[in-house]
Amino acid sequence: MTLSGEFLNVRCSEGFTPSGMKPTCSRGEWIEQDASPCKEMDCPVRGISNGTLKEYKERKVWKLGKFRSERKLILIEVTRGGVRPPGHQLYLTCESRHAFQGSGIINVTTTCKEGKWQPEPVCLS
Repeated sequence: MTLSGEFLNVRCSEGFTPSGMKPTCSRGEWIEQDASPCKEMDCPVRGISNGTLKEYKERKVWKLGKFRSERKLILIEVTRGGVRPPGHQLYLTCESRHAFQGSGIINVTTTCKEGKWQPEPVCLS
């Protein structure tokens, strides 16, 4: 028998991690929080051999004399380390004499999904 106020331990599928929101027993029923007990994992940013990763960042551009600012998206190189959230996209460019997974393609977009970059960003000769 489960008592009121007890929590349900959650095991998440691969690519997901506990969100901290556990279903709780209340008057004989399991009550879920507003958020799912599991959330999609972030993706680690690793160094790429024979290529570079870039991402779009928003920058404010001030127009002198007009007293206004504009927001502009620019493509900047990603440094190794840190993580990016699910759905985030990085842009891979392979160096000369290398191609995405050896396919002949030198530019590809990769997306964070379930803790992994898909497709995997690899430049091969």
